[in-house]
Amino acid sequence: MSIGRSRSIGFALVVLVVVMVAGAVIGIRRSKQDKANRLWSDYRAELIADGEPVTFADLENLRPEIPDEKNGALVIEKLIPQLEKCGNEREELVPLFNHKLRRVDLFYGVPRYAVDPIKVFIDERKDLVESLVVLSEGLEGRVKGMSYDFAGDNPMDFTLAVGLGRWRDAAKLEQLKAISCILNRDLKGAIKTVPVQIGIFRTLCYEPNTMAHIMRLSIVGGVCDTVELIIRSGDISEEQCELLTRLLDIEKLDISLANALRCERVWLKLLFDGLASGKIDVKSVLSESYIEYIGIPTLLEIREGQVELTGVFSAVINAADDPRELVDAVRRIQDKYGVMRSSLVSQFVHSAESMPLDTVETIAEFRCVRTGLAAEGYRLSNGHFPKTLDVLVPEYIEKIPQDPFDGKPLKMAVTDYGILIYSIGEDGVDDGGDLKKREYSSRDVGFRLMEAEERKKFIVNVDPPRR
Repeated sequence: MSIGRSRSIGFALVVLVVVMVAGAVIGIRRSKQDKANRLWSDYRAELIADGEPVTFADLENLRPEIPDEKNGALVIEKLIPQLEKCGNEREELVPLFNHKLRRVDLFYGVPRYAVDPIKVFIDERKDLVESLVVLSEGLEGRVKGMSYDFAGDNPMDFTLAVGLGRWRDAAKLEQLKAISCILNRDLKGAIKTVPVQIGIFRTLCYEPNTMAHIMRLSIVGGVCDTVELIIRSGDISEEQCELLTRLLDIEKLDISLANALRCERVWLKLLFDGLASGKIDVKSVLSESYIEYIGIPTLLEIREGQVELTGVFSAVINAADDPRELVDAVRRIQDKYGVMRSSLVSQFVHSAESMPLDTVETIAEFRCVRTGLAAEGYRLSNGHFPKTLDVLVPEYIEKIPQDPFDGKPLKMAVTDYGILIYSIGEDGVDDGGDLKKREYSSRDVGFRLMEAEERKKFIVNVDPPRR
């Protein structure tokens, strides 16, 4: 055999080996790709079989059709231009709307410098305030200007169209009206703002998105603050206390975040689909530090992460209707991903932690208000606050509500101004009812009741903030 022929055969063998290796590599790659896509496809099929939404169109179907005459959201939508003017940053010294006064705690009294600005602010918007009264009639809501009709590839291009901050402005306007009524010694007028605020809340109950849920929590928090100020004003009667108790029946307020998390899960599903197909650049989603230290994830890693992350959200959704189970679900997420911040899934679990805890905190605060009303009813009947919460049962309240953060009954503390009904808060530490926000840990959550002789001091002399 000639040397030339031997070389030809050797070269051919090398080429054959290279082709075979390349084919094997391609085959392995395709196998991994098929495995990755099948992994998500199978999980997606399970979600669909369970009736869970997997597209924005599915989310749209969660919103019931509501006749215009029963649609309270239309009331807010028609008032958006006027509410925007309220929501703009203002120089007037008006609590709730002036960001410089955000730290003012009205429980200790309305600053004298704010009294006239509050009255003028409400008087100038008398017609706007009156337009919101219809929402106290138990209307439902479907925001007409909001659509989930999105067929794009990048969920970052999805917008809700309508600014839901106007709903919060409407609720804050009612809060301010309540304060104005209290200043004018019109307690009935102040109490009438409570069902209006609850009505504003209800108009967002069918909106399955994160922002709507955040607005709902904010509105409920405002309701709690309003009730605290109404009682703090000092003139409440037993009948009015009973009326507030009926209005604040927690069973009638749906603060569940299940649909908001479903929206977040759909958003993340679309995001991971885009990463898997290459339509979304990984570098536009993951931080530079993550890519530098961990690297760009493979298709299999993306699909595995998608399945795992969807499972995380599904677990929280399944626990959404039980505050105590919700806390436990979040703790499991924190235990697993709090020490695994280098994993792909850990980059996207924040909303599965923060939103549930904010929701549970609002529920805990609402339960404190309900218990506080029972304690106020006891005071009105007996002339003094209860020594323990147990004496409220069953005459003033069926049972002491559970603190969702530890599963135990809510607590009571005696303070220098009266008493405090409180939950230990998300940090799980009983701070004795310390409601002040601290820099590195959460506060307790509670409802304050002032002794009768202290309540008449509703206006206080303090210096206004510097301009």
